[in-house]
Amino acid sequence: MLTIGEFAQVTGLTIKALRHYDARGLLVPAEIDPVSRRRRYSGGQLHDAVLVKALRSAGMPVESVRHALQQDPAGAVERFRNEVAAARAAQDRALAAASRLLTGFDGEVTFSECEVAATHVAAIVQRLPTDEQEMQTAATAAEDEAIHAYYELFSVLEQAGCRPDGPGWTQFDSVDDDPDRVEMSLCWPLPDPAPRLPGQLDGVTVRSGARPAGRELIARMDCGEDAQAPEGLPHPALVALMAELARREARGVVRDIGSVRQFVAPDRNGRIIVQLAVPLI
Repeated sequence: MLTIGEFAQVTGLTIKALRHYDARGLLVPAEIDPVSRRRRYSGGQLHDAVLVKALRSAGMPVESVRHALQQDPAGAVERFRNEVAAARAAQDRALAAASRLLTGFDGEVTFSECEVAATHVAAIVQRLPTDEQEMQTAATAAEDEAIHAYYELFSVLEQAGCRPDGPGWTQFDSVDDDPDRVEMSLCWPLPDPAPRLPGQLDGVTVRSGARPAGRELIARMDCGEDAQAPEGLPHPALVALMAELARREARGVVRDIGSVRQFVAPDRNGRIIVQLAVPLI
């Protein structure tokens, strides 16, 4: 039998760690003196103790280590290896996104103001998830559904003799009855009021109406060959636009903003231009 000090020396575990693992039921001493409460370990416990140290040094959680000791050490190691690889891949993507956000795209963001005319609009409307779990599990599927319905709406309008007369845009609005939610609208501009439309296409809401005339602040960014925002982060053009609006608000130039409209299109040289517009109120 080995004292706790001797066992600590042999295994490389600290006495504090051995006491902790005893309290967690992971490495229970072979004997505990009923009077002195001194712990003693058997030589047969050395294998488990060394395995515990190796797995904990690798960062495996205590409960996973317990499972490895009780059931399938090799399987537990392989599962944890896969979990670590997945976590590292996610971390690499997050770091790449951070680097891309810091370095930006090829072009700078430029700002301008312009008057826009009123126009008739037909749109696909979808409420975006805001809960983290919802965003991870539902966002991509919801976006795919909305895009499919958006082009189906184009066909419906064309067949009704009201073909969209310009490039579409994506619009983001707060929801009046639910301030925690945001609506995304995929909009088609129309030459005339929208014809009678179905309430839904492919299970996605359809709306029509008119966008009023007004003055807009435009943020324009030359994104080179890739207009996608870094994964999980807002587009740098939106970050720049919000900063510009904050500066104007501080000067008392802007009191409030309405919805954000987004256009993405290539220029004559094939470079992708992202343009964001907000009405100035």
